[in-house]
Amino acid sequence: MGIYLLRHIRTVYNIEHRLSGRTDVPAMQGEKLVLPTHPVHFEMILCSPAQRCRETLRLLNDEWGVSEAVIQFATDLQERNLGSLEGMRRADAIAAYPDLFCNGKFCVKAVLPHGESVADVAHRVSTLALQIENYAISDVNILVLAHNQVLKILTAILSKSEITDEYWQKKNYKNGVLYQLDI
Repeated sequence: MGIYLLRHIRTVYNIEHRLSGRTDVPAMQGEKLVLPTHPVHFEMILCSPAQRCRETLRLLNDEWGVSEAVIQFATDLQERNLGSLEGMRRADAIAAYPDLFCNGKFCVKAVLPHGESVADVAHRVSTLALQIENYAISDVNILVLAHNQVLKILTAILSKSEITDEYWQKKNYKNGVLYQLDI
């Protein structure tokens, strides 16, 4: 039994190297999930309400069958608000705001213009982390279906890891791949 994490399938913004954040970009058609051979039965699924996550959930249901009774849409799982950088190509954002980036990714301490900081997102998802921890004690399977930055932050909270620039650079969730969290 355990905690499973799934980042939504790819979007046009992913292909175009655009920063999507809260922008409700649809998932690309024809994408596939990378799942284990044997289905995992989830007693709880926490899902971001973003369209790309809902479409990923539909794919998961097509593959394994998912009980609607276990699905909870959680607004706290929405991706980080990127403020003025929403929709920008990554290269253009780096050129316009070089101080916000470390090796091509947001610096952990970056304060995005009109957006959320990593600390803001951590505060937002901390209540869900507590809910997940309490539920996981029951020896059941939980799935969190969300976005890369949210999953990175949630992983750090659940594993009691500090979110450093090094952690932020190394920790990434691939689109459409199911991960089991080891904590």
